[in-house]
Amino acid sequence: MALEIAKVEAILRGFAILLLVSTACLVGLDSQTKFVIFYEKEVTYRDLPALQVLVYVDAGAAAYNLLQLISRWLLSAWISKGNLKGSYRFLSWGCCLLDQLAAYITFAVQSAALEHSVLVITGAEALLTKNLSSLKGDIESFQISDCKL
Repeated sequence: MALEIAKVEAILRGFAILLLVSTACLVGLDSQTKFVIFYEKEVTYRDLPALQVLVYVDAGAAAYNLLQLISRWLLSAWISKGNLKGSYRFLSWGCCLLDQLAAYITFAVQSAALEHSVLVITGAEALLTKNLSSLKGDIESFQISDCKL
């Protein structure tokens, strides 16, 4: 049973490494060219700070997962020889804490990059004026008689 869990963990870490590296490569190597009247502008990930951070964090998370995969393999080989006496519960909790930290940081950066990209595409001014005007209209049209208890 423990061997199957270790295999599943290795497979999941392998998939995570592949996805993180592919995301970093796609974002880092992609560029778009826009032609406006007589000017041609090429945009890369370096023009958006959130995408730049995304590339670095994804590469770091992939490296972290690779290091965890190697360390788990080496640790299991070391433990099987009987070199570690007693419980290694604290080591497992430490690895779990680092995994959670890496996952939450990666998720936060992915969300920030998505939000930044959407704001660049739609424009912050249009988004802000739409939200404030609709909120103002909702407040003005609200009446006590509309509430049904």
